[in-house]
Amino acid sequence: MQNTAFRLLQHGDPNDWLRPCALTPVDKFTTDDSNELDYIFFQNQDRSVIAGVWQSPPMEWRFDSGHPVHEMISVIFGSVTMIDDDGEEETFGPGDVFFIAKGKRCSWRNVETVRIQYTMTSGDGSIVQTLPPNGDL
Repeated sequence: MQNTAFRLLQHGDPNDWLRPCALTPVDKFTTDDSNELDYIFFQNQDRSVIAGVWQSPPMEWRFDSGHPVHEMISVIFGSVTMIDDDGEEETFGPGDVFFIAKGKRCSWRNVETVRIQYTMTSGDGSIVQTLPPNGDL
């Protein structure tokens, strides 16, 4: 674990270090493209907190059981529309930062390729996801 402050996008061109991942079920993608990219910059020892960059082609995912983690998101490029249970929509674009609480029933929709910086936590000490550091599969 890194114990000092560090710049998340310190590695130069992200296209050189983002790696293929498969975090989203294939049936959630809305085009033939399902090529996601990810890079994990930080995870604590018990893997209950993770920070990284993720890129996804167009997709829509309904979290009927609630969002699985607490997640803070900063949009780097593209846009994301969040839809709540009442049908209210909020669209976030480059430079916008938003938060999704664990358990929030909502839908995520991006109609274009989106790249985000994320920080997520389980909130209860459980493992957030099963990718090792730096997105290695």
